[in-house]
Amino acid sequence: DGVRYFWDAASAEYRPVPTDPRAIYLPFLADRNRVISRNEGATLYDMGDGVGCVEFHTKMNSIDAQIIGMLDEACERVNAGELAGLVVGSEAPNFSVGANVGLVAMLAMNQDWAGIEAAVRGIQDAHMKMKYCTGPVVVAPRGMALGGGCECVMHGAAVRAAAESYMGLVELGVGLVPAGGGCKEMALRHYGSLPHGVKADLFPFMEKVFTTIGMAKVSTSAEEARQYGFIKPADKLSLNPETLLADAKADVLAMVSTGYRPPLARKIPVPGSGGIAALRIAIHTMKMGGYLTEYDHVLGQRLAYIICGGDVPAGTELTEQQLLDLEREAFVSLCGDQRTMDRIMHMLEKGKPLRN
Repeated sequence: DGVRYFWDAASAEYRPVPTDPRAIYLPFLADRNRVISRNEGATLYDMGDGVGCVEFHTKMNSIDAQIIGMLDEACERVNAGELAGLVVGSEAPNFSVGANVGLVAMLAMNQDWAGIEAAVRGIQDAHMKMKYCTGPVVVAPRGMALGGGCECVMHGAAVRAAAESYMGLVELGVGLVPAGGGCKEMALRHYGSLPHGVKADLFPFMEKVFTTIGMAKVSTSAEEARQYGFIKPADKLSLNPETLLADAKADVLAMVSTGYRPPLARKIPVPGSGGIAALRIAIHTMKMGGYLTEYDHVLGQRLAYIICGGDVPAGTELTEQQLLDLEREAFVSLCGDQRTMDRIMHMLEKGKPLRN
């Protein structure tokens, strides 16, 4: 009947659990046959008023092929006019702890480089579909949104974050680089914020992007995530996690009612080879000072190459896809390094990063 009950020992009877009347509970939608599509990793619900909701339900909501497939399907339904918009979120304690690195390790051990590249490309394509979907996609993170989970949040048309949201691009801890569009979005939000045609020194922006990703910074709140650039200045917060999904649905409807249109693709000015040289000097200095391990040094150089747009002249404007290609190439290449495998296996076995 859509009501939760608890056993009241004092009266020896079941009583309704006090709830906020605005709250939307996904299990109740399932009980009312409001499931549009389901697979082992995710479910697409009908929240009413033409709004769908994609819920992840893998272990720790780690992103896998099933979740990517459901995001693809949900966006296609919006593009086809079956839904007006989407919410991506759940009632789980954590939004997502990132991609399934165990699967990445298995593919790497089998030297299935094509499989790894296809998996990364699938994540990138799904995130770009979310970003350029014809209807608004509002992502509603709570708890941890790390790695690929953070990248998923960054590709929504808008974010409705729980105040207690812990977000970060932490891939370097397992010997990898963000490859689901995280580097690309950080570059776009920092370098791309400059008006078209304006020549400016990109080094301070590049330094912030490199530090945020390279040090695997994780926000202690949604407001701090805004300062890091993981959510945009206009994105909203919800203090009550119980109404988070309802608030996100209201955001979708508000965007639809005001004539939402997907963003236009923009080119991104990059620091280029000059930025790479500057970061390499900084990385080498940190290594000589004992702040970085030998492999941290290697990973830092890979990250610098991506966020600077590769070996191109400073100020060169690249497309989002060109930066995605740089991410993907670096990710697949690092999977072939035994030191990355050591970091992944140590994280899976011990639950903490290896400094090698």
